[in-house]
Amino acid sequence: MKYCENCGAELNENADVCVSCGKALRKVKKGNGKAVASMVLGIIAVCWAVLSLFSLGNIEPKLTELLLETELSEAGAKLSFGIGYNLLSLPCGIIGLILGLRAKKNGKAIAGIVTSSIALLVALIAYIVIFTV
Repeated sequence: MKYCENCGAELNENADVCVSCGKALRKVKKGNGKAVASMVLGIIAVCWAVLSLFSLGNIEPKLTELLLETELSEAGAKLSFGIGYNLLSLPCGIIGLILGLRAKKNGKAIAGIVTSSIALLVALIAYIVIFTV
């Protein structure tokens, strides 16, 4: 048999509230929103980073076009081009990594940390590719 910690009344095994005093018997588990947010942001960041990396094949014509249309230096054009390609992957990856590190360590938080780290690594590779062209 189970007894209420507050009043000592005898309880049903499946009871959520004491029928005598009304006290809640089971503590409600709080969801780990940071871990879920980290995982979702990490997945978004990886998808965007991979898409941007695969679309770098035609970087040189676009970069030349950007240089001709604006008065940017080559480094400025490459930087703006890189930011444009990684517009979602960088902030999503950074925020996902921070949230994953601050969340309670469970599978979702670890998935968020891993996917966010992968996205940031792919974004870094994309920047290396852009600046070496």
